[in-house]
Amino acid sequence: MYKIGEFARAGNVTVKTLRHYARIGLLRPGWVDRFTGYRYYTDDQLNCLNRILALKDLGFSLKQVSLLLDDDLQIGKLRSMFAMKQNELTQRVQIEQRRLEQVEERLHQIEKEEYELLTKSEIIKEKKMELKLITKPAFTVVGLLYVGKNQNNEISGTWNDFNKRSNELICTGDAAYGICQWVNDGADGTFEYLAGFEVDPNAPIPAGMTARTVPANTWAVFEHRGAITTLKQTYNHIYQEAIPASNYRPTRDGLDMEVYTEEFTYFAPDSIMYIYVPVIPR
Repeated sequence: MYKIGEFARAGNVTVKTLRHYARIGLLRPGWVDRFTGYRYYTDDQLNCLNRILALKDLGFSLKQVSLLLDDDLQIGKLRSMFAMKQNELTQRVQIEQRRLEQVEERLHQIEKEEYELLTKSEIIKEKKMELKLITKPAFTVVGLLYVGKNQNNEISGTWNDFNKRSNELICTGDAAYGICQWVNDGADGTFEYLAGFEVDPNAPIPAGMTARTVPANTWAVFEHRGAITTLKQTYNHIYQEAIPASNYRPTRDGLDMEVYTEEFTYFAPDSIMYIYVPVIPR
């Protein structure tokens, strides 16, 4: 006879498992020493244990295993239980097959998205040299200055006020400029915006107006078409996509400017304005 530890090793199970089988009446010890409490098992019970483990491997519950081990179980009942298990396993295979198909479909979608992302990345790389660049010497702009965060669209109001006084200036060009630059490196989001015209550096400055000298720079030039409501998207594209994908980077002074030519028709669908960003090679 086997002691419980020996029997557990022979059947490749744990002692805890054997105690559980004994507790539920599935496989009780062949003999228990009434003086020591030691449990002993026989060779025949090793065969029974192997049948239990085999039936468990087929997916039967311990309750079902107990029924299948019953010597009085009729052959029809036995066939029925195995047929039910067959149907159960078939359904499980079908469920897992559908799950596999879903995983394959999702994997295909991920691969497709990855391919599109890589393709887009390659297109961006190919376009690295396609920034439109112009070089412009230093010039002076005079106009009305706004300082703030434009939280209530104050810039539009600044332009309205400037347009009423624009005849006070003698312009040296046909374009209007919105010169924008961070205040204190933009630490709190505050910037200054000068709405004005290019003038002679020695021209007098009308009362209440401000002059700014724009330094000589190489500028990357971008178009914004259509409504003002999409202007933020254009800026996001410039600073988050177009310039990072190029061989250039913005200068560190936080300067850019809006340029309004005769193509600008006050943000009508066909309106065009330009955004200039000073850049240097990486």
